[in-house]
Amino acid sequence: MRHKITLYAQEPRFTPLDNEFLASLGVTVLDSPGSLEHIGEDSFIYVPSLEWSTETPYREKAVGSPLYITSDMEYVIDEAEREQRASLREGFESAMRSIKSAKAILDTHDKYKLPDFEHSDALRSLTIYIQKAPEDGGYDDDKCEISDRTESTTT
Repeated sequence: MRHKITLYAQEPRFTPLDNEFLASLGVTVLDSPGSLEHIGEDSFIYVPSLEWSTETPYREKAVGSPLYITSDMEYVIDEAEREQRASLREGFESAMRSIKSAKAILDTHDKYKLPDFEHSDALRSLTIYIQKAPEDGGYDDDKCEISDRTESTTT
């Protein structure tokens, strides 16, 4: 039995030509913001170069995702902890959310670094996270530490 795969892309800087090209490939271009509501537990999430603090809602959703390709979670934790030490109260909560979601990804997913490419550093920071089986410490909705992940709001 074949399953239909629905493809979505979101980028605030897509040009009309980008949109036309993606549509020709069967990819639905979403307005920004707008993709979070399309992410479910069977979603493959690819976030190649989003600022760590802006990516937090996607990271929170990715805890239940089988495949997540993004920046290294240790980098996210380091940056969020640095922000936390330097920020006032309003930045502290945002940094805590980032740290909590990054640690949840590390707890529920196996980590694989992309290999270095001889002539480019473009993909150096990308890391592949593959969900562990629940019996191996993977995502379990009843035990997820980010149970409020769909209730959060961003500004």
